[in-house]
Amino acid sequence: MQRSAAGQFRLGLDLQGGTQFLLEMDMSRAQTNAGAMMNADFIAEQAVEVLRRRVDRFGVSEPVIAPAGGGRILVQLPGLSESDKLQAKAQIQKAAFLEFRMVHPDSEGQLSRGVVPPGYVRMYEMVPSGTPGQRIPQPILVKRASERGLSGKHVEGAGVGHDPATGSPYVSFSLRPEGAQLFGEITQAAIGERLAIILDGEVVSAPRINGAILGGNGQITGSFTDKEAFELATSLENPLAAPLEVKEERGVDPSLGADAIASGKMATLEPSRNPSRR
Repeated sequence: MQRSAAGQFRLGLDLQGGTQFLLEMDMSRAQTNAGAMMNADFIAEQAVEVLRRRVDRFGVSEPVIAPAGGGRILVQLPGLSESDKLQAKAQIQKAAFLEFRMVHPDSEGQLSRGVVPPGYVRMYEMVPSGTPGQRIPQPILVKRASERGLSGKHVEGAGVGHDPATGSPYVSFSLRPEGAQLFGEITQAAIGERLAIILDGEVVSAPRINGAILGGNGQITGSFTDKEAFELATSLENPLAAPLEVKEERGVDPSLGADAIASGKMATLEPSRNPSRR
């Protein structure tokens, strides 16, 4: 029986133990990013589906992902190795909220005078330091809000490519029709200016717009490793409306225990030991 059933039974958290995360989403920010018409229940349900797609990449059997009320989500992952647990934790709480914000036309001049104009915020862009493979933060003035609402919700797909000259990885993305139109209009009206690509509140890149980009396709370049570029592309295809914070993490022992499993085996064998009960 054991030989014939090998690999067919999937043990859940109650039988093999695992890891449990209690996550919390900033619902006020989520409603702002997703749209005022989206209620908290809908946003939580969307977040559960996004997390499910991310968890599926780990091949976890019988995961439990469910709203826990108040913007919280319970995630139970059976049988993860220690390395997989760390990777899963990083992936499930990554919002990958992508924004496109215009850079102030005189960013350097304003910052040199210690001025932050209304409607702008000081952020930092990682730029080459002069030493191969190293980057340093450089202050930059960007708008507080995404340009015309252009954000990760407009992303259709994302993938990893490599620069043919340097071999450096980059993340390519394509936009849905509405986003492609917005992107085209924004770049057409701002030729010569810089457009900051911001991921989870960090400036990934701020390239200068050399011409209108009308095809709805773009690239995010940076000092990525192949692994970082792959994880970024994966996150962009499965975005959340706002970051998730791990409020509680704990290991879960098998609740049924070895005795209950052994009892189950004995119950299976019992009929063969007592012919009168067949």
